[in-house]
Amino acid sequence: MAGCVVYIRVSTEEQVANLSLDTQDAACRAYAARQGWDVLRVYREEGESAKTAQRPVLQRLLDDLERRRFRPVALVVYDLSRLARETLDHLLIRRQLRDLGIVLRAATQPVDETPEGELLETMLAAIARWDNAARSRRVLAGMRAAAERGRWVWVAPRGYRHRGPGGGLELDPDTAPIVRRSFERIASGAWTVEGARAEAEREGLKVSRTRWYALLRSAVYLGRVVSPAWGIDVAGEHEPLVDAATWHAAQKSLTARLVKRRYVAGGTELHPLKGIVRCFCGRPLTGDRAKSRGYYRCPHGGHASGSADRLHGAFRALLAREACPPELVTLLEETIAARFEAGASERAATAARARHQLERLGAARQRLLDLLTDGVLDPDDYRRQSTRLAAERQRAEAEIASLEGAEELSLIDVLRAGRELLIRPAETWEALPANRRPPFAQAIYPDGLEWDGTKLSNPGKCLLRLPLADDFGEVVPLGTPAGAEFAGVSDWARRLRHASQLALAVY
Repeated sequence: MAGCVVYIRVSTEEQVANLSLDTQDAACRAYAARQGWDVLRVYREEGESAKTAQRPVLQRLLDDLERRRFRPVALVVYDLSRLARETLDHLLIRRQLRDLGIVLRAATQPVDETPEGELLETMLAAIARWDNAARSRRVLAGMRAAAERGRWVWVAPRGYRHRGPGGGLELDPDTAPIVRRSFERIASGAWTVEGARAEAEREGLKVSRTRWYALLRSAVYLGRVVSPAWGIDVAGEHEPLVDAATWHAAQKSLTARLVKRRYVAGGTELHPLKGIVRCFCGRPLTGDRAKSRGYYRCPHGGHASGSADRLHGAFRALLAREACPPELVTLLEETIAARFEAGASERAATAARARHQLERLGAARQRLLDLLTDGVLDPDDYRRQSTRLAAERQRAEAEIASLEGAEELSLIDVLRAGRELLIRPAETWEALPANRRPPFAQAIYPDGLEWDGTKLSNPGKCLLRLPLADDFGEVVPLGTPAGAEFAGVSDWARRLRHASQLALAVY
């Protein structure tokens, strides 16, 4: 008597919906009996989605068939969606079975090798794919709608647990107190971030360093549901784990630590230009102190040195000389606006061409699939062509993404925020708290300064040099020599934004 093998599969959701493995097993065995086939083996796949063919039991089944461990006449499934929910996966598996002389049968669907049967099979495979995509879209839409109402729809964060089948969060009595104490420690300023993590681990909460920073930054503990991808920032249904004052104090402490980290290897509050100013011999000046007075010294001994007051005065004078005239800052604003306004239509046309390219690539992929289905195209050729189309699609999507940002608005906003800094850099420096001066000086002079014992000079880049020369077609020789240009507007804007944030409390 001829034999067959049976493949049955169920995902977690489907098993809940009463599409159990036992139900499929009984139906497939009954079908095999009606055909007069012995069941040689049953392959059971539990808790696996059919969105991909890379399922362990399915791959073992196909490998067994390739190795001729069995010689069945048919592979029997409950319905075609058990085998695959992607049309291409289904067609490739069917082609592999056909090459082995094995037919595919579904216990609940009338498929066979007739032209009508193959047409129905292909249609059912496509319907399975559509159904899977439609259900995924519905689930995603439901999750988004729930999140917009303030319900947490993702994995429960540390300190919370899911409330049950109804969804939502509730405080976890075991981990919530540990997370709350961790926020209080960071908010106090007396604990380092790593020290608070180590203490939480001793109390029973293990979190990696990367996840620890994300945990301390998360607004879920403030009672909010935030999803940047969906544009959601709403009050959550769940109870806040920490009060607003503690959460904001913790964020302030984290930000202060990040600012300190930027200059800890260089300047200090007493010597803010340490590591930024170099002796004429090329060595960075070090800080020193004698009789309550600060000094900068060259580590090589007899070379350039000077009192901190003298060097700081020279630095302030240099900033005053390099201040940007207000009319030039206004000119830069107008030039940026005019440039991007003129290029707006060109960017829109480029984006339209890229979107048309995406549509063309989608149609080309469908034609490839049709050729594969009709047996005109070999699977290897299909894979090669599909890979080429995928690469072209990736390039088109990247081009669209690069055009979607409102760069002109961001540049203008950055410039307006840094206007006072550009016009009055010396006054900004004087008004800065001592702990903000080192990173501010580094932002203004990223390549550092030189001290010859009497004056400071700037042989490199300077933030106060407006980027009009290369990028906007007009030379404005401010600050540094003409040869020391910034790489582009984006680098200059990034440094200006950073310096403006440091000076924010001044204005």
